Amino acid sequence: MNAGEIKRLGMKVWGGQNGLLSLAELDLLMRIIREYKGEDPRVLEVGHYYGLSTCGIVHALRDRGDDWSMLTLDAHCADSWVGETDPEDFHRNRRDFFDDPRLDVVIARSETLTEALPYHVVFYDGDHAHEQLRFTRLVIDSPMTRLFVFDDRDFGTPKQCCKELVAEGWVDESPTLQRLGGDKRNVDTMTLGVFRREKYATSEGCTS
Repeated sequence: MNAGEIKRLGMKVWGGQNGLLSLAELDLLMRIIREYKGEDPRVLEVGHYYGLSTCGIVHALRDRGDDWSMLTLDAHCADSWVGETDPEDFHRNRRDFFDDPRLDVVIARSETLTEALPYHVVFYDGDHAHEQLRFTRLVIDSPMTRLFVFDDRDFGTPKQCCKELVAEGWVDESPTLQRLGGDKRNVDTMTLGVFRREKYATSEGCTS
């Protein structure tokens, strides 16, 4: 499946919620996953909602043709931006469109992640308040994380996270910001933050 096919599922099958990634964002996220330079990537997603981004990541990982693993986490609780959702809706979408034994699903808040993150690529689309600051520090302190992508970088807390990442030596590769009319329903809206760390630890403990 490509980004266009998955976005159409989001708009038709999954209710067309405004919180879903735009087509441009989903396409970029999938390309980032496909073009990740390391082998056997471990991917963490925080905030899967109804599963549009999860679907995109899983299909991009399958396109790579190597071994991979992924953990996606969401509490399905209401916050300032979205209402409470039923985890079964996500599981139903997974079974129908992106079921894979290499995908692990955890229903929990991101605050439950407190240890160093053993993931090469992290996509964050969870709470964009204080928790994102804490989580960003967790990413920075991770010995393995090389790529960090998050949504809504023009919000207040994500802006602070961008500054902190740059201060810690991460390279800002974010595309031009565009929050257009219709927001996420506009195919060209682009609010992803994309940060790369050039030096990171491999799974063997070496530095690359």
